[in-house]
Amino acid sequence: MHISQIFCSMLLLVSLASCGGGSSYDPAPRSVSPAVVDPTAIALATADVIELSERAGAQYEADRLVVTPTADFVATGWYAPAGAQFTVQVDGAMDRSHPAPRLMVGTYSRYAGRGDPQEFPLAAGNNKLTAGPYGGLVFLRHTAPAPPFGLNKLKFSFVNGLVRAPRYVLGQTTKADWQAQLSTYTTAPDVVMESKRSIMVFSRQNALAWKDNDQDYVLRTADRILDAEDDISGLDGSSEKHRPNANQFLMTQSTDGWMYATNFRAAFSAGAAQFAFTPLIDGTAGDAWGVWHELGHLHQQTWTWDALGEVTVNIYSMAAERALKVTPNRLQQDKTWSRAVQPYLRLPAAQKNFNADAVDVWMRLYMFHQLWLAFGDHFFQQLHRQTREELPDLPTQAAQMRYFMVKACKIAGQDLTGFFQTWGLRPQASVWTEIKALQLPPPAKDLSTLND
Repeated sequence: MHISQIFCSMLLLVSLASCGGGSSYDPAPRSVSPAVVDPTAIALATADVIELSERAGAQYEADRLVVTPTADFVATGWYAPAGAQFTVQVDGAMDRSHPAPRLMVGTYSRYAGRGDPQEFPLAAGNNKLTAGPYGGLVFLRHTAPAPPFGLNKLKFSFVNGLVRAPRYVLGQTTKADWQAQLSTYTTAPDVVMESKRSIMVFSRQNALAWKDNDQDYVLRTADRILDAEDDISGLDGSSEKHRPNANQFLMTQSTDGWMYATNFRAAFSAGAAQFAFTPLIDGTAGDAWGVWHELGHLHQQTWTWDALGEVTVNIYSMAAERALKVTPNRLQQDKTWSRAVQPYLRLPAAQKNFNADAVDVWMRLYMFHQLWLAFGDHFFQQLHRQTREELPDLPTQAAQMRYFMVKACKIAGQDLTGFFQTWGLRPQASVWTEIKALQLPPPAKDLSTLND
């Protein structure tokens, strides 16, 4: 459910701004010896201090939201060359009952074969550290395992041994400043851009190709996408269970796969990076879909059974599509209704099996789209909210199907037996009995006929 590699063209943004150049393949950089560190870059940033209070740990947020863990670390704008010896000073009172703050060297999925970032626990005072054989961007992880959050502020001073990497922060960095950073901080092979909701890491080579882009537009659009995917998930902030994820979403250029999502990140290959990190001139849903899709994987909940790993993810893709006002939608563009859904729904009951390989992901998605056409955002918002509140134990596909089908009827306030049977769902017989016992009225019209 958590990892996807898809084959369609992809795009994060959908209009207006021009593209600064195509993506090109840039292999992992060679190791950089500390001896060639730019002393000017060190001098410029020696006094830099980052103040951090404890934020929610990734596992706490994942458990609370019933989703995949996302980035509980923050970017610093520093880069550790391979083998570099460097010093970080930590000031402030630490809560010894909480995990020690950690410094990370490297970015998840940035380079194939390197594994996860190197992590160093930090103590109060000076911490003398040595980067591993690869080096990488530097991040800080200062988390609490449970509420309250926002306490235990610490100051992290980067004393020596590191070099600057270009860092663009929405609302703080100007285009002129960004271009000056790209000209000045030339040692680091990677750059980082940040919005309220996202951390974007990609190659310096691509950053130079795209230096004239509207970076604010890229970052604002990422936030719009993530906000839309949160909204369809019922994250309205009405309680702790329904608070949006406090952590950012890491979007990183990778050297493996095409696009995929897993713990702590959504990753985009060198060939796909242009679709995640630039404002291309193309408003078609097919081009935009991939990025929304991968971020959607980080919102999927446990009622998604095996056949739906690449299906329910697109509930969030379609929410992003609507938020960005892309028309016609993906299902209309692909003529999914006339091409696949109508012929399938007309088959005899014995020939229909919703979970069979012959029913492709777009056909399955249409069932969920019909539930949206019938009941709107409210249906999926309530499904997510009630899952967070109930935290159901769903160890098998049968349990997941049963939970979804019964919950769908309760949320709709209607007996959806006929609808699910038309679609060829084949749960355990007890599920039909359980739905019947709810004594709900059938829909006033045949929901399986709904289409755009």
